[in-house]
Amino acid sequence: MTQRVKRLLLPLLSGLLITTPCLAQQKNQIRFPVSEELKLTLDVADRLMAKGDHEEALELYLKMMKRDNNPKESNFILEMGNTKKRNPYQAFKPRRFVGLRAHIQEKLKKLPVKVQDIYREKNDYRAKAFYKDVLFNGSEAALERFYADYAISSYGTKALTRLATISFEKGNLDRAHRYLDMLLQDHTSTLDPAEIRAVKRQKLMCLIGLGRLEDVKALCETLSIRGKDARLSFGDSVLTRAQIEERTARFKGSLAQKENKELSHIRGQAHHANNYDASLWIGRARFMPKSYSSPQRRRSFNRNNRFRPYGYTRPKSNSNANSTLPIVLEAERRVKGQKGEKGRTVKQPIALLSTGTSLDTIWLNDGSRGPRILLPSTSYYVEDNDKVLHGGAVSNRIFVTSFVSRVNNAENYKGIPIKVNLPVRKLAALDTKNWRWIWNHQQILKNTPFAKASFPSPPVIVDDTIYAAAIVIEGFVRSYVLAFDLKTGKIKWSTWICSGQVEQTMFGEHAREPLVSSVAVKDGRVFHCSSLGAMAALDSRTGKPIWMTSYEQIEIEPPRGYYPVQRSLGWANNPPLVCDGIVVATPLDSNYAVAYDIKTGKRAWRYPRRRLNNTELRYMVGASNGHVVFAGSSVVECLTIKGGKFKWAYKRFFNEKIAGRGVIANGRVCLSISPQGTGYPSRVCQWNLKTGKLARTERTSGTKGGDLAMFGDTILILEKGLISAFENKEPQRRSRDF
Repeated sequence: MTQRVKRLLLPLLSGLLITTPCLAQQKNQIRFPVSEELKLTLDVADRLMAKGDHEEALELYLKMMKRDNNPKESNFILEMGNTKKRNPYQAFKPRRFVGLRAHIQEKLKKLPVKVQDIYREKNDYRAKAFYKDVLFNGSEAALERFYADYAISSYGTKALTRLATISFEKGNLDRAHRYLDMLLQDHTSTLDPAEIRAVKRQKLMCLIGLGRLEDVKALCETLSIRGKDARLSFGDSVLTRAQIEERTARFKGSLAQKENKELSHIRGQAHHANNYDASLWIGRARFMPKSYSSPQRRRSFNRNNRFRPYGYTRPKSNSNANSTLPIVLEAERRVKGQKGEKGRTVKQPIALLSTGTSLDTIWLNDGSRGPRILLPSTSYYVEDNDKVLHGGAVSNRIFVTSFVSRVNNAENYKGIPIKVNLPVRKLAALDTKNWRWIWNHQQILKNTPFAKASFPSPPVIVDDTIYAAAIVIEGFVRSYVLAFDLKTGKIKWSTWICSGQVEQTMFGEHAREPLVSSVAVKDGRVFHCSSLGAMAALDSRTGKPIWMTSYEQIEIEPPRGYYPVQRSLGWANNPPLVCDGIVVATPLDSNYAVAYDIKTGKRAWRYPRRRLNNTELRYMVGASNGHVVFAGSSVVECLTIKGGKFKWAYKRFFNEKIAGRGVIANGRVCLSISPQGTGYPSRVCQWNLKTGKLARTERTSGTKGGDLAMFGDTILILEKGLISAFENKEPQRRSRDF
């Protein structure tokens, strides 16, 4: 090849490399809580341990854990694998991190017994004193912190056993089962055979109460309860294996029925699987579309006109309002009596519809308005961002939601944007018994490091703890996960995940509101997709990182001329879901759905949002029986949740589109379909989850379609600012006489 030909081909080749960013390392800047100093110290400790200098290695391990306890610099992570500088034109490889404390604890638990004895000789006296103080205080959180610091001491097993007993007595069987699993996995060397069998028996009792039939059968085999007539004593009662399985199945059914009657989270459960055992049938309409989401605005008091309304007023409508995912609960309602009878109080289901600027309540029996609730908001803001996910969570009759606290108003110079409207959203808690606000973060977070924090997604409540994702704008956008006390709203712990970027104006200001998805909570871990290039798993009790990993982002381009270049964000704001040991996320800033192993954080698979046939995915419908379902405007696709293998797709939509989020009900994928033309009714279609065949369609005349939600015997359809309700009742089929 001549030099002239080479000179001609060089610009073409360089242009080809520049125009294929999907094959190269991403250029968006991401910052993680990584410490190179601690990484080097850990390498030194590992080499000392390998050489046999156990005392010096243990001393270094403990120093690193002590530093990680410092509130000012904590929650460090370590990068695993090849950490050399990457070539910017190489194919993307996700960076994987592990939490420093979790990594060191795993190392300590796997040490030989002789090395653990050296640790106990030096630290048992200190562990004994702390353990006595913890028992005297009687705090479960203090016991957790003690175990985190002294897991392999002689008192680590006692602390874990005590935690399991406390959780079991409180009726928190899931947490008790988790502690018992930790005992069997990490402390079998310190337990004698009789104690191990006692732990397994207690674990079996937890599994029976949780309704986990398959796990009960497997544990019965390990306990040598093989025959149907084999017996096992539980206190004063003696049960055969057949009775154990029958009781477990009964608990499973009652728990499924209870979950179907309580929409305590935005997707039904804290892990957002969005799966219901009940079937979905469109019956008689309880009420046709009712309007909600009218923004509330505070008027100033006019002293000259004493009769002028003071407080909040509602504009007529809010056409830009997003659809919201409802929270449904049972509340007391005063009902008028018939002639000659007094009124009475009954319990009826009520839907709470939060949009950030309003909180509406609607009785589901007849669609009438419930109690009027005024948000503690002081700013007027009309929501125009369709990526914001509205909703809340409820537990122990306390409803927690986010509201717009203030708005950093837009600025421009001769039509050139300098700043855009950036709402700051705070959390508030409502007592649904008296319909009064208990606390809100406008006051509680004052004079704290999170006074400027915004919570742009609904929280998740597990037991007495609120888990919420937050963003703080300090030059970079900093992503956090925080835990709050349900009754007081005070911070239990906070963890910085990463810092990233969004689009900027030509003046260096943020050109779009940074958004995050809701967290998912499962098996003692909090899973968070930051939408800033990172996915993380944290310990739900302490907030310590277990693992983090990066994913492919859509590249942020600098502003062209006077105006910012907005990225096209295709995914809807879907919370991550956890099912069968896999967490699946659809980051807002990525064109892929990504799945990770919940224990290690290794990426299991990824799936592109855009397909070659010009179909695009938007919603993550849910997961059930080893399958995960996605939907776009004109396609439904199903994958295996373990390997991400394609199972089936349905694309036969003519002059109609999928109108919103759906549900998985009794092994069927249910989605609301909206017609494109006039004169055609909207409908709900159902597909078989395993085969993808269209099983049933039912009309929902009078609505335009929208998000689906199930509550007992009621089906809710939510559009933009509208809600409809139908009976969930299978039609009675007429019998024939021959």
